This record gives sequence, structure tokens and C-alpha cells, in this order.
Amino acid sequence: MEDKEYALDILLHYYLNEEGKHTMDAFTYNKCEKQILDALRHVTQYMPSEICRIEVAARDEGGVIDCLKVIFNKETIAGAAFILIINNAINLFFNRERNFLDATTSRLEIIEKMKSEQLSEEEAQILVQGDPVLARYVSAYYESLRDETTVKSVESTISCEDDYENVNVARIERRDFETKILHKDKAIDTKKIMSTTVNIISPVLIPMQKPKWRCMYNGNEIMAEIDDNDFLDQVYNKDVKFEAGTSLTCDLTIKTITYPNNVDKNPLIKYYVDFVREWSDGEHYVTETKKYKSIKQP
Repeated sequence: MEDKEYALDILLHYYLNEEGKHTMDAFTYNKCEKQILDALRHVTQYMPSEICRIEVAARDEGGVIDCLKVIFNKETIAGAAFILIINNAINLFFNRERNFLDATTSRLEIIEKMKSEQLSEEEAQILVQGDPVLARYVSAYYESLRDETTVKSVESTISCEDDYENVNVARIERRDFETKILHKDKAIDTKKIMSTTVNIISPVLIPMQKPKWRCMYNGNEIMAEIDDNDFLDQVYNKDVKFEAGTSLTCDLTIKTITYPNNVDKNPLIKYYVDFVREWSDGEHYVTETKKYKSIKQP
């Protein structure tokens, strides 16, 4: 390795149900290893591509032990964050339970922060736990492993080359393999954000059921379904004007639809404006009765 390169050692220990046995089905092993490698390759998207590579080391005995090395540049901000991300990604595979966090920071905000600041442990967990692609790799791993009856548990150990006292260990027993498998053809994750800001690009001013408007949210262009009928009535009655820079303060529901049984199918994200609290262009405001009025001049 070069001077600036740094290695995380990842050991995956497959404990077998026969004392002294050191072999398992080759096809199952290769399928499982592929899911781990695909997951590690996937999380490198959060880093500049030139700082990371994945190597395999000689396998140890004692059940079946897989030895991987993740090589990256620790001296960069992204490199320091990568340690947290790798730890959490591997824990996602081998922790018996997932500790879901009440995420007040979006994954997009965390990814943007990584360009200039170090991540906290909680932010790394949010980034990993909210990644639907990683969830599908975990599910595919255990779909393969559950058929290998000689494996009674799997343990992961992550250590740093210059800090072998700080070791991250996670272990899962066979009875918990099934909890890691996504069984639905379609999974829907729903998140509601109160009093957020949506900028209007192109409203639909012709009356219709469940109109979709082109908007900007968190710096991204979205199509949002407007589900506030009181607000729509005022739009169709021309009580609401639309100028450049018009924005809504509203409650926004975001539904993320993933396809656990189809890793290659991209997630679908849908947006719904549920309740418009304020419409703003500098000239109007909304009262509790949701009637827009002109702002009184002092």
C-alpha cells in the first residue's frame, strides 16, 4: 500500500454445526460473498472513487472465514467518514436487530455534508439504514444462506490496521436469518415532513382530480400531487397568484417504493402536498381559516 492508504480488515466467520468442519457449499458461499462485495462497492458511491478499492486476503480456518480488506485514503474528510459508513453497512448485515433512528436530517443533506465535514455516528447510521439498495443486498445474502443448513451463525469483525484494540464485532444466529429477508414484491416507506418549503415551478391551473405540479424541493425538481382541496379551490378561483419564486409552506408526504425481489429496479419516490399552511410571494398570507389575504402595509 502507498503511504496515505489505510486498510479496514473485515473478517466474516461462518460458524458450522460440526466441530472441525471447514467447508460449506461453494455456490452458496459465492452467492453470499457476491452480496457483501456488491454492498461494499455500493457504499463507495458516497466517496470519491479514487480513494477506495477492495481486496481479498488468504482465508483462515475455523469454520469458514472470509478475509477482506477495504483500502482507502484516511487523510481526507471523506476517508474518515468512510470508516463509520463501512462499520454501519457491515452491521446492517450481521446485527440481529436494526435500531431505526428518528431521522431529522435527510440522507441528501448528509451526503452533501460529507464533502466538507466529518460525519457523526448517528448520521452514518441514517445514511446506511435508509439505503434501499443495501437492504436488498442484505435480503439476497440471507436468501442464499438460509438454505445452507451447515451454517449455524455468522460473525463479522472489523478492525483498523493501526487500532486493533478498537474492534467492531457483530453476530447473528441462524434463527434470526429470516428476519433479514424482505418478502414483499414491493415495500413502501412513508415519511411526513411538517411545515416544509416547496417552490413552485409549474402549477396546473385547470381543475382536475389529484393534479401534479412541477416543484423544487431540497434542491431537486419533483412532481408533487396536490391533495389540499381547500387550497386548490382558491387556486381555481384565482384567489392565489403565481409569480416567479412563489413557494408553499406545507406538510409534505414522501413515499419511497422499493422492489426487494428485483435489485436492478430503481426505487420510485412519490410526493404529496397534504396541507398548505402558507403561500408566499411577499404580498399575501394565509389565516387559520385558510383564506389568503393581502399583507397590510405598515
